[in-house]
Amino acid sequence: MTGRLFSIPFAVVALAALSGCISFGSKKETKLWTIDCPGQSLLSGSMGAGEATPPKTVRIGSVSVSAPWDCDNIVVRRADGSLARDPFNKFASQPAALLKGPLMSLAASEGVFGRVMPGSTAATPDAILELAVTDLSLDCSGSGRKASVALTAALVSGPGRKVIADGSGDARADASSGDYTAAFSEAFSSALKSAFSKMK
Repeated sequence: MTGRLFSIPFAVVALAALSGCISFGSKKETKLWTIDCPGQSLLSGSMGAGEATPPKTVRIGSVSVSAPWDCDNIVVRRADGSLARDPFNKFASQPAALLKGPLMSLAASEGVFGRVMPGSTAATPDAILELAVTDLSLDCSGSGRKASVALTAALVSGPGRKVIADGSGDARADASSGDYTAAFSEAFSSALKSAFSKMK
């Protein structure tokens, strides 16, 4: 009976590995990945057509990642529609915390907003930039591996915390090389660029 109990979790991991997206690596070490700001800006340097004058100062506000993508394990989408958490490939921190740095760097690139300040600032901004991520997965449901990101960015301002501009974006990046930092950084940057361009 004991041997049978030990075989169940092993079978689950083995079946997940057969999807071709969960890699065991040498000696089964766990690899930590991050999400970076790309080496060169992907942003256009202006708000969408509906926002003629971007706010002079913007503070980074809340960053949320929807379940089940809000865990440190990279979540894999499989061909049968199920999900698996890769035990050997993880984000270096909780995704919501990990995305704040790249969000601030990308929002500040090429003057998309007048000035971008961290969430810890005591200064009063003209608007607050909030981000909601609705997909952060490794898509293995088709051929190959793709880092997949979908998000919505919103500018909130005034005593009533009204949304003055918002936009959504989604993107996928090739992850077949196994460099998940590069793949998720590219997908996140592209999705955020798309969201910023639609803000109005």
